[in-house]
Amino acid sequence: MAAAVAALYPGLWLNDGLVMSESIGALTVVLWMLASLVWQARPSPWSAVLMGAAAGVAALTRPELAVLMVAAVGAAWWVGGDRRRLMAGLAVVGGLAVLAPWVAFNVTRFEHPVILTTNAGTTLRGANCDAVYEGRRLGSWALECLFIDPDVGRMEGSVRDTRWRADGIDYARDHAGRLPVVVAARVGRSFDLYGVGYQVDEDLRDGRPRRGVWAAVVSFWVLAVLAFIGQRRASRFGRLLLWVPVGAVLLAAVVFYGGHRIARPWSRRWCSAPPSARPRWPGASVPAPNPTRPPKPRPRSRSPQSPRSRRSPRNRRRMSRPLGRVQ
Repeated sequence: MAAAVAALYPGLWLNDGLVMSESIGALTVVLWMLASLVWQARPSPWSAVLMGAAAGVAALTRPELAVLMVAAVGAAWWVGGDRRRLMAGLAVVGGLAVLAPWVAFNVTRFEHPVILTTNAGTTLRGANCDAVYEGRRLGSWALECLFIDPDVGRMEGSVRDTRWRADGIDYARDHAGRLPVVVAARVGRSFDLYGVGYQVDEDLRDGRPRRGVWAAVVSFWVLAVLAFIGQRRASRFGRLLLWVPVGAVLLAAVVFYGGHRIARPWSRRWCSAPPSARPRWPGASVPAPNPTRPPKPRPRSRSPQSPRSRRSPRNRRRMSRPLGRVQ
């Protein structure tokens, strides 16, 4: 059922025709969830490394998905049993092995140290200016915020990132009284509960079709309710897998801005828990056992008594006498 819902949900495949990271981000979230299910079903050093590596791949596509690294370490600690420290360490090794080449390349090619991307400053500056602290674009992101100082755009990438990051943080500090309202608007936009019309207009400017965007919004409302109901049928480990992408998107919305681009990585989450679905290892006939609770012993079944065993009290007394006694 989850595959059918994913095939029909426009929010999952609407961005595939655009040269953006949304589609790859949703794919890497799926890969991380599958790797985590492998780890739950078959805990081993290799599956722990695989889970951490999948989280590292997700972080390369979208930096906010680095939260999956923390979740991978937590899952390894949870299911690892007596070897939880070793398994958590292997999950970290798997993630760092994927991230290390890209981080090393960034550290050597920029004037200032860069870990994953130079877009953090761009995002912070565009999300903290007068245009998005009030009015129709409250809680969103505005391109004109980057042109307040035109000279910054001609700087080297890491220098520009550092400058814009500092400007965005300074603006947020100077307008701290507006932050609760702005953050609430960002979260509302992430759930399509606030500023839906403006977000649809933004998607149209990016090249998405209007009907497809509205179909994605309405489908999201329906699937969000069904997913919230269906996740209660999952195990605690399954609920962890379902809620971690939501936490990553909410963290990005609070720190940066709210919108469809920020919320795309959790699109797969709403297709994973319809009311009749439960997270499990593919191919398994039964759900994986909950690692926090030992399996309950099965009661021994008693075979029904045959007619010959149903004897009268007199016959039972005769059979209880010693065999060597002669009547």
